Amino acid sequence: MEMTVASQSEYRFRLQLPDGPPFDVVRFELTEGLSQPFRLSLALSCFQHDIDLDVLLDGPATFTIARDGQPVREVHGIVTAFEQGDTGVRRTRYRAVIEPPLVRLDLRRNSRIFQRVAVPAILKTLLDEQRVAASSLEMLREREHVQREYCVQHREQDLAFFQRLA
Repeated sequence: MEMTVASQSEYRFRLQLPDGPPFDVVRFELTEGLSQPFRLSLALSCFQHDIDLDVLLDGPATFTIARDGQPVREVHGIVTAFEQGDTGVRRTRYRAVIEPPLVRLDLRRNSRIFQRVAVPAILKTLLDEQRVAASSLEMLREREHVQREYCVQHREQDLAFFQRLA
C-alpha cells in the first residue's frame, strides 16, 4: 500500500462573499461536532481597507478547500462575525466567522405551546421565523408524523428546542 503525504502548497483556500471583495485566506480553523453547528474562524487579508462590514454580516459565504485545482471540501454558511484588524502598507487584516444559518435560532429564547401540530411543521415554523431555508427538513418528510396534542417550549432557546425535536 502506497501512501502519499500532501504538502501544504498543493492546497488552496478560497472564501467567496457575494457582496465582498476578494480576500486571501491567511489561516482558518473549522470546528465540527455531532449534533452541534460548525464554526469556521478565518484570518483574512485584502488590498481594500474601507470595506463596509455591515453589508457582509448575515450574508452568505462559501469556503472552499481545493487540492490541485479540484474542490475537496466546501463549507456553506452565513457570516456571523466580521471585524477589521491592522492595516499595513498594502493590505488590511480581517477576522471572520462563518456558521450555518441554523445558529440564528440560538439568538432567541421562547415560551409557547404548539397544539395539534406534527413535528416537521413545528420545526418549519422555527426556521421560517429566523429566515432559514427549510430544505433540510426533507428527511423528516420521508416518514409519517402524527400530530402532537401539544408540544411545549418553556424558556428554551429556539436552537435547543429545535435540536430536542429533530
